[in-house]
Amino acid sequence: MIDQDFILQVSRFAEKYADPEQPVPTQVAGLFVVRQESPSKLDWTVYDPNVCLVLQGRKTAHIGARKLVYGAGDALIVSHSVPTVSAVLEASRAKPYLALILRLDLNTLRELVFEFGEDLAARGDGHTMDVERANEHLVSCLVRLFGSSQDPLNAKAIAPMAMREAHFHLLRARHAGMLRQLMDNESKASKVALATAEIQKGFRGRIVVAHIAALTGMSISVFHKAFKEVTSMTPLQFQKNLRLIEARRLIGFSDKSVSQIAFEVGYESPSQFSREYSRQFGVSPSQDESQDQ
Repeated sequence: MIDQDFILQVSRFAEKYADPEQPVPTQVAGLFVVRQESPSKLDWTVYDPNVCLVLQGRKTAHIGARKLVYGAGDALIVSHSVPTVSAVLEASRAKPYLALILRLDLNTLRELVFEFGEDLAARGDGHTMDVERANEHLVSCLVRLFGSSQDPLNAKAIAPMAMREAHFHLLRARHAGMLRQLMDNESKASKVALATAEIQKGFRGRIVVAHIAALTGMSISVFHKAFKEVTSMTPLQFQKNLRLIEARRLIGFSDKSVSQIAFEVGYESPSQFSREYSRQFGVSPSQDESQDQ
């Protein structure tokens, strides 16, 4: 059970600084607070590797055919950067959705696996995104991390120790099987992470699947199978989702025309862009553009 006084403290912090569209950074690098006062519609976003501890409210996230619903006291672990459909299910002004998000430091995770070896060895198949009740050790670390973020000296002196401990408990979590696999350089999880990073780096351009498969050391057929198993989409679907998510962000935050944005995210045909955008988000780019003005 998460202490109600702590929840109130986090909520007041987020209420003071919160942009309802963005996580609120703390003075501890990688630690953010999310606060939202109303439910939201399902929408696409990119989840980076992180752990999300829900303090209040309820949320859902979809990856492929899997639907996850998580609420107060649950911890969502995301092992790979993946385009995802998510929505806040329960939130109100009196009782907003509230969560702590800690971005995962893969170097810290690798150092822990190197130090403790087989005691943190990969076990269980796991999923790229998975939810379980947060154990008391992980909750304690995240509570201390947030507490240290409220004082600049504590953020420098105490946070690094709590951060390392949080990563240790994450590796031992029952639902962190995919995260543990990611620590093995020869694993499917590790090779797909290399591929997703390559696609993210050049998603605006043409991707050559054979080239990316070669980078991972897999044949094209094995690569396709592994990529789909980890991300629930093909490499080309992954790229398309990245393009469309970035396009929607640009429509909301820039003065560029729809055609300019289509070319900027990598489309050669504005009409094809509009068709795929409408299919993805349920509204045309021009409708989204007019709603943001």
